[in-house]
Amino acid sequence: MWEDFPGSQNATAYWSAEQTKCRKDKAAKIFCCSHGIPAGIVPHVKGIFPYSVRAQNPRTSSIKGTLKELVKGAGEGSLEEKREKKSYSADSLIETTCKQTPFFELCVSTLESNPKSSTSNVPGLARIVADSANAVANATLDHILTLLKTATDPELKKALNVCVVSYNTIIEGDIPVAIDAIEKNNPKFAVEFADDAGIEVQTCEDSFARSTLDSPISDRNKAVHDLCVVFESIASLLL
Repeated sequence: MWEDFPGSQNATAYWSAEQTKCRKDKAAKIFCCSHGIPAGIVPHVKGIFPYSVRAQNPRTSSIKGTLKELVKGAGEGSLEEKREKKSYSADSLIETTCKQTPFFELCVSTLESNPKSSTSNVPGLARIVADSANAVANATLDHILTLLKTATDPELKKALNVCVVSYNTIIEGDIPVAIDAIEKNNPKFAVEFADDAGIEVQTCEDSFARSTLDSPISDRNKAVHDLCVVFESIASLLL
C-alpha cells in the first residue's frame, strides 16, 4: 500500500502523482498494479458499461440475476428483511441520494442491505457503497483466479490475466484511495479514483471483446462497474 512509499504522508496527492506517471506509459501498467498504483490508462468507451458520472448519463438500470445476488451478498443482511423492518419516505437521505445516481435501484438495495445506512450522512453512504464494490471486486478476482486454474485456451488465459491486473489495481489501488479521499474530505480524488476503477473493469471486459470469446464474467464485471459508478456519483455530490 501507499504507506510503503517514501514521502507519502499525503496519500491521495501522492497516489494522484503516481497515477499520472502510470498513464504516460502502458508498459508501466503491470508495475503500477503490483505496487498498488492505479494506472487508469484506458478511457471510457461506449461498450457494455457506458456509464460514467463525468458523462452525466441520467439513465437508470434495474438489478437482475447475478448482479442482484452479488450486490445482495456484499451487504449485511438481506434486502427483503430490511424492507420488512423499515421503509423510507420520499425525502429520505437514501432515496434523495440515490436519485442522483444512474443506478437508483442498485444504490438503494446496496445501502438498505447495510444497517449503518440508517444513521449515515452522505460521506457515510459513499463509504458503504465503496465497501460493497470492494467486496464484489474481491469475489470477482477470486472467481477469475479459479477460472485460470482450469483454462486451456490461450486466448482465454490471456484475457483472464488482463482481468487479474485490472482487479488487483481496483482492490489494491483505486478503491482504497477513493475511500481514503472520502475520509479526508477530498471528494475530487474520490471521484477520480472511483472513475478509474470503472475504467479498469471496462479494460477487463474489453480483453474478451478483442478475441472471439464470450466473457465468462460479464455479470460480475457489470456488478463491480455499476457499484463504482454509484460510489462516484455519491462522491460527486460532495464536491
